[in-house]
Amino acid sequence: MMESCLTVNPEDVPDGMTSKQCVWDEFGRWSQAEIKGSPETYMVSGFPFSKEPWAQAFTQSINSLNGKSVLDVGCGLGYFSVYAAKAGARVVAIDLQSEMLQAARMVAQINGIECEFHRANMSRLPFANDSFDIVVGMAILHHLSKPDVVTALKEVHRVLSDGGRAVFMEPVENSMTFNFLQNILPAGRKESGYYRPSRLSTKAWSRYLAEVEDRDMTNEELFHAGAPFRDVRLRAFGLLNRLDRFIKSVRLMSLVNSLDHYLFKCFPCLKRFSRDVIVEYQK
Repeated sequence: MMESCLTVNPEDVPDGMTSKQCVWDEFGRWSQAEIKGSPETYMVSGFPFSKEPWAQAFTQSINSLNGKSVLDVGCGLGYFSVYAAKAGARVVAIDLQSEMLQAARMVAQINGIECEFHRANMSRLPFANDSFDIVVGMAILHHLSKPDVVTALKEVHRVLSDGGRAVFMEPVENSMTFNFLQNILPAGRKESGYYRPSRLSTKAWSRYLAEVEDRDMTNEELFHAGAPFRDVRLRAFGLLNRLDRFIKSVRLMSLVNSLDHYLFKCFPCLKRFSRDVIVEYQK
């Protein structure tokens, strides 16, 4: 699948995008072909990330969507946009990749849903002040530089109405030591489109860092970047579920997620080693 996505001619990179970001445009083109071939597999019948350990916390944070104006930033294939629209929200979605946006429009059409999709940069939102009740993002902030995260959240604050909230799910790494240890073992498979080598393989690790277009974030960064907001709340998820690369049983993973929840409840200090966080910014 992703073989063709890993090589991008610099001359083909659109304005405002890097060659690494352009990889996702290639994925968008691939997705369009998949959607045309199997449209039934792109039907959205509920919260599209319901199997994730943070799913309940995310839906609780956004609460009722009926009648709300929602901005989905970094919408990707538009699954959340479609879910929110089906729940009664007026949805506007943005992404940097035009081909990804076209795929999202196709997903919305298949589901019989109307959403507005725009190519836009999160750091320069093309919307008026106080335009939205809710802003959401799924693993999007860690694709931005630290200065751009600060700028983007200022923009999110600007377009939110008074009392509005922004909810993001982000992967985090708060411990350099823990991060080093977990990266000793490789992850993924070369033929699958995602492969992270062991950091003990110096040359392979250097090539990986040069190619990857995201970065590690911390809880501290997410808190500080939320300075414009009157309240910032963060909930941690995932510790032992980092072993999912070795666990193929859905039932066993469910037990692991339950154990993570128990460990965080009994030993709050372990939240520092969480894999993901839900961060809610209240205006």
